[in-house]
Amino acid sequence: AAAALRADLRNLETWLALHMPKEAQSWLLGKLAPLQQMLNVLFMNKSQLRRPEIRQELCSQLTAAQLAQLLASYEPQKGEDPIPLA
Repeated sequence: AAAALRADLRNLETWLALHMPKEAQSWLLGKLAPLQQMLNVLFMNKSQLRRPEIRQELCSQLTAAQLAQLLASYEPQKGEDPIPLA
């Protein structure tokens, strides 16, 4: 489901680039940034989130509560360690 949402988001970004004025594109892409960052978190190696500089670089639009909720609802795949939230 996350992969499909990611593809749909890319399609939306492409459509915006082709059909919207630059000012509207910038505003709309800014509104979509937290969603894009959430999707990036779902696809990344979750253990990297232990490093504050990685969180700042990749999740700057997400609050700590949003990131904690996302990670709490994530079920590790086979071979992955759960991410401690404390």
